[in-house]
Amino acid sequence: MAALPIALATHQPVILVLGALAAGTGQGLAHRAAQASVINAASVAERGQVVSAFYLAGYLAIAVLLVGLGITIDHSTPLIGLTAFTTITIAVAVAGLALNKRTA
Repeated sequence: MAALPIALATHQPVILVLGALAAGTGQGLAHRAAQASVINAASVAERGQVVSAFYLAGYLAIAVLLVGLGITIDHSTPLIGLTAFTTITIAVAVAGLALNKRTA
């Protein structure tokens, strides 16, 4: 993920592609693990509601981040916006990992 603003700043498409592949792979693996965790924690009777809430929370979170990215870019530069987006995304991921370790 950190490679994305670097690619934008240096105009290196190879870094952009590698960063996007790494970020996409990490996001996919994290989503798969989180979804499995949510499904396993829910009772059979509540599973549909819990999975729906999981997706709603995920879509709302990404929507807020992307609208924030658009607003930031409108008021600054694409590099500043992408750097802020990347920083927030990494910080949330690290906080999630720390919280997961603490509760495990």
